[in-house]
Amino acid sequence: MLQLLYALLALSSALYTLLLLAYVLHNFPWLLDREKLVVHQVMLRKSDQPMFIVSDLHFGSSRSAYRYLLAILRAVKPRTLVIAGDLVDERMLMSERMLRLLKTLTICAKNVFYTPSSSNHDHAPKPTFISLEENEKRVAIASPILKLCVEECSNCLYITHGDYASRNGVIAHFLEEFVQRLFLKPFIGGVLRKKLGISDGSWVVYGHSHKAWSSYAWRAVNAGCWVNRIHESMQMALAVATCRNGVISVKLLKLS
Repeated sequence: MLQLLYALLALSSALYTLLLLAYVLHNFPWLLDREKLVVHQVMLRKSDQPMFIVSDLHFGSSRSAYRYLLAILRAVKPRTLVIAGDLVDERMLMSERMLRLLKTLTICAKNVFYTPSSSNHDHAPKPTFISLEENEKRVAIASPILKLCVEECSNCLYITHGDYASRNGVIAHFLEEFVQRLFLKPFIGGVLRKKLGISDGSWVVYGHSHKAWSSYAWRAVNAGCWVNRIHESMQMALAVATCRNGVISVKLLKLS
């Protein structure tokens, strides 16, 4: 009887270990993924500046401050607006409904780009690029990576949601906090720069972990979030990118 009990405990332990390993490999796809991420490149004119990048708006949530952001965008009217994932709070596949929602944002900007997540609320499970132009307005969806370049500028912006580094947003939040405090570098940004082989001069901009943070040394910016969660407070922010003297630079404006 005792031997049977030990055998069951050993089997349970082995099963638990296998399940934990399977979850780790699922949550951190970059650990085993040998394929290159699909990058969709778009060239902008100099007149398409400034470029505003926001993330994690969570339209539809009672805890979201997206109306405040819309008021800012209507007042400032940036030439280009990029949303780095989690535009809506519900789980939604890319569809005509999503395109209609993005079209409404052209009242705030001439160009509206969207990089959906691959595993979260509004997700595109496969590499996607859809671009629509109407009345000198452009709406585009690019997944998983959008590479924005500006004519006569030597570097570019790599924009994505960030869930490739960790599918689970709560885990991503705490890993980002831990790595930033201990090593003074971004967890998500570090994974993306290494996986994409981004040159030192280009920037990577993302969201997902809900932590507004920027580092010039790492050329990495987390655009924060516009919703309150149990494990963190709202971190409203805008990443503003401009090209001057042939070089794109990004500044993070924290609004909360």
